[in-house]
Amino acid sequence: MLTNEEMDTSSFGVGRATLFCIILSFFYTWLNFRELIKSPLIISIGIFFGFFTFFSSVINLGAFSFMNIINLIINNVYWLATFVVLYLFISKNPHLVKFTINCFSLTLLFILFYYFTIAFHINYSEFISFKGLNDAYYVLPFLPFILLLKNNTLKYLGIIIIVISLIISYKRAGIIALLFSLMFYLILYFKYQQKVKKSGLKKTAFIFITIITIIFLADYSTTETGEVISMRFNSMGEDGGSGRVFIWSEVIKLQERNSFNGWILGNGYNSVKQTYINDSAHNDFLEVLYDYGLIGLFLYLILIYKLYEIYLKLKKLDWVFSIAFGSSLIIFMVLSIFSHLIIYPSYFIYIASFWGIGIGYLKNGRHQNYHFNI
Repeated sequence: MLTNEEMDTSSFGVGRATLFCIILSFFYTWLNFRELIKSPLIISIGIFFGFFTFFSSVINLGAFSFMNIINLIINNVYWLATFVVLYLFISKNPHLVKFTINCFSLTLLFILFYYFTIAFHINYSEFISFKGLNDAYYVLPFLPFILLLKNNTLKYLGIIIIVISLIISYKRAGIIALLFSLMFYLILYFKYQQKVKKSGLKKTAFIFITIITIIFLADYSTTETGEVISMRFNSMGEDGGSGRVFIWSEVIKLQERNSFNGWILGNGYNSVKQTYINDSAHNDFLEVLYDYGLIGLFLYLILIYKLYEIYLKLKKLDWVFSIAFGSSLIIFMVLSIFSHLIIYPSYFIYIASFWGIGIGYLKNGRHQNYHFNI
């Protein structure tokens, strides 16, 4: 029933450990319930959305067995747990925001180890046939954390490693999200250049040239990787983005045939895959509409709008953090439009974690000593 992108509770190392983290998150939230009550509206919207998707799934899928309930808790609530807990933690401890960012950045080392060893071993046949490695989506969400590192050497090294990881994954949506987010970062970086030392500008130009060089070399200097990357992008008009246009049109037809209950309350978690083509809608807006109905889509759109408001407010508090936050939104939107993100918590938790940190920082991080600088 579950793919390798979902959380499978039959696996001791993943499911039970994840469930344990969720239980700890609920306990921490309960201990800080007074702080939660005073939280901004976006936290409440996230909670409503997360629990609505869970209850919609339970009701529509008839998942009343213990293991199915656990599966749905993990797939619908895991991202919410990290989102809320990190908001509470940073809002109470704004002096630890940089430490938290550094800890998440350090986690990237373990993700990279998994990506370049275990993931390649498991998906070796897909790699050599150039079908694309979905595991690259474990790496990409760490970009906003890396952008906030104070040590420029580690920051630039992290960016280069993420770029290489996405290039060799052959994932077009991931590469597009990466390039757009980096372009956004660099454009705003230079916009605020009066606050940045010239040496910083030189380093930024250097890293930008390095990234372009890597892409150029991968595209033209190798006999296989470059040809495949060019072929996959050039063929987007012919294959509709690996059949995405066809999938979208079929999901729309599926939605048109939906019942009244399906239109309002949805059909439950990952229903497109269960109902149609053994795959997701490859568009989170279509996925949310079919899975969770108009109510779920409304909450989802309000959540996105509130996240944009958070970005605007962060610009007034700390422009460095706001650029990284904006980059996370670009990654989220590109993957949501051209791939799938929100229904797979194993990818989404890292972006949700960053959002929780950002919202908590916005609430109580106004002391100048807490601010980030390039």
